[in-house]
Amino acid sequence: MTSKISNNLELLSIHIPKTAGTSFYKALESVYGRDALLRLDFSIGKKQGLPAMIATNNTDQSLLDKIASEGKLDRGIRVVHGHFRYEHFAYMFEMEPNTRVISWVRDPIERIVSSYNYRHSILEKEAGRTSRAQRLGNSPMRDLMQWANEPGNFRAYTNYLRGRELADYDFLGIMEHYEEELRRLARILDMPALPNLKLNSTSMKSYLPSSQERAKIAELCKESIGIYRQALDLKTG
Repeated sequence: MTSKISNNLELLSIHIPKTAGTSFYKALESVYGRDALLRLDFSIGKKQGLPAMIATNNTDQSLLDKIASEGKLDRGIRVVHGHFRYEHFAYMFEMEPNTRVISWVRDPIERIVSSYNYRHSILEKEAGRTSRAQRLGNSPMRDLMQWANEPGNFRAYTNYLRGRELADYDFLGIMEHYEEELRRLARILDMPALPNLKLNSTSMKSYLPSSQERAKIAELCKESIGIYRQALDLKTG
């Protein structure tokens, strides 16, 4: 990669899965407007032997290819929000000193359980209708610990936030205090209050882990728990 993608971003919002990112996206849209807000979900892989953005979740690969080929974001885009690692974004895009970088965290054990239940709510909706549902397995509530043991789950905070010191993030919101944290963010960014919207919640049955399972997940999540506690300290510091 010879040059990074230029942009006029004011705000970069990193959405760690199951930290109210869908609700927060709509809140950002209400303040900035749809035309100034771009949703990007991507990781870095290789295309034709070179590092490239690879679409994930709801992003179309054609959009990422277009951005890469043009070497710039539209000048009207002021905010990018989505599932991507900070270090991946900083590798592909210019990072101007005045661009605010933010994210949200929650209790790591609750985040893993929530992501597990959300995954299986999708499975239940698709069961019997798609090959994806068939690939996801048999009993939808059987393998929480298998899910928790995947490094992408128990190391999510490290993976998404790596490449920038925690203290250098302009805002690390605590999801358990979402409404209060929206007000704190508005003060930090000197912007109007963001609405407290609640979207993308899991309405189907949820698996409740036993105390033994929670203890095992806590052991797996030691690193993420440390990051979460640092975020709490930064909030009150």
